[in-house]
Amino acid sequence: MLGRILDGMRQIPIERGRADLTALSAAIEQLRLGHCVAIFPEGTVSRGRILRPLSGAGRLALAVPEARVVCVAVTGAVELVRFPHRPRIRVEFFTPAGGPPGPNESAMAFTRRATAEIRARAPHAVPGRARTAAKFARVAAEHDALRSSR
Repeated sequence: MLGRILDGMRQIPIERGRADLTALSAAIEQLRLGHCVAIFPEGTVSRGRILRPLSGAGRLALAVPEARVVCVAVTGAVELVRFPHRPRIRVEFFTPAGGPPGPNESAMAFTRRATAEIRARAPHAVPGRARTAAKFARVAAEHDALRSSR
């Protein structure tokens, strides 16, 4: 049943665990047709873990420069496990502060920049543990600072 729903949403199938050039080409084609393409910069849902960003989002932005890049920060989703309390989920859409990829910016550099902005607005959180969530946010900021200084 989930497969039918995803097919109805025109999901682009991807072979996980490797660079899927067929999926990337299909995404580029959809962007050129003016369609919306959503992508997780880390290649998957993080579920509160700190994952390294991959270059796919930046590759799409470079391949179709006329496409508008919109980042999405979601907070509160990990609180779904705190039944019976209702979670306060917040979804924020924004464009990267630095704009689209610059003329000398690589796909990886752009993806890192956009991911850092998303993480600044929606730090990593562990379900039901506010102190731990703050610690993860601090560690994520330190991790991003180290990566960007390289």
